[in-house]
Amino acid sequence: MPQDLPDVVSYSTLISSCGRAGNWQQALRIFADMSKVRVQANIFSFNAIISSCEKDGKWQQGLSFFDQMSKLEISPDIISYNAVISACEKGGQWQQALQIFEAMPKMKTQAVAW
Repeated sequence: MPQDLPDVVSYSTLISSCGRAGNWQQALRIFADMSKVRVQANIFSFNAIISSCEKDGKWQQGLSFFDQMSKLEISPDIISYNAVISACEKGGQWQQALQIFEAMPKMKTQAVAW
C-alpha cells in the first residue's frame, strides 16, 4: 500500500502553524522545501508564508512573496493583500502599505453583520 505524501494543503498548514508560533524562518524553510519535493505552491501556501512574514514584521520578505505570486500567475486575494499590507505596516513602511492598498483591485466583498 503506497504511503500518502504531504501535499500543498499539508505544507500550507505547516507553514501557517510555524508562522503563528513566531517561527518565520522555519516557515521559509518549509516553503522552500515544497519545490524540492515538487509540490506546487498555490494561493493558500503563499498566503501562509506572507502571513508568517507579517507576524514577525518581515515586510521585505512578505512583499517578495507577494510579488512572486504574479510571476507564477497566482492572483492574490483579499487575504494576500491584507497580509502584505499588515507586514508593511509592522515594518514601519506605511507608504508601501498605502501603495499596495491603492493598487488593490476592487474586490467584491460581502457585508458582515456585527
